[in-house]
Amino acid sequence: MSVPAPDRKESKAEFIKVGGEIVGETLKLYGRQCYADIKDSLMIEIYHLASRMMECLIRANDIYTPNTKDKATIEYITIPKQQERVRLFVEAKGNLAALSNKITELYTVRPVKHKYRGQKKRIGELLDKEYSLVKGMVSSEENKLKKLIAEVKK
Repeated sequence: MSVPAPDRKESKAEFIKVGGEIVGETLKLYGRQCYADIKDSLMIEIYHLASRMMECLIRANDIYTPNTKDKATIEYITIPKQQERVRLFVEAKGNLAALSNKITELYTVRPVKHKYRGQKKRIGELLDKEYSLVKGMVSSEENKLKKLIAEVKK
């Protein structure tokens, strides 16, 4: 059964959708707007950061942490998996910050043509939204990890 658009809530995995949009919009804008000298150096870095961010988000989202009360399972299986999830989300957040910086650097080197300003604004909005989503995931996952560690220490 489909949920009407106005009644939909934001998914916990919304960061994956937004990350994909960032990669697509980045390629669309810079594939058209950049000149060869800039495109060759900065575009490769920008695409690498965007795809690395997306890879980290997908890998973190794919890690399943079992919900159990068994202390041995928590200590030897759940906690390491949760630590890896936190690490991947933090790495994605770092890649996102670096991506934002590289895009700003590109705008400084070659100002955006008037007809592409809408796309520039869209990429900025996507970067802000994604940063907020990933920052929230880092915080949430760190809190889960702290609770798991506290549970083992009881």
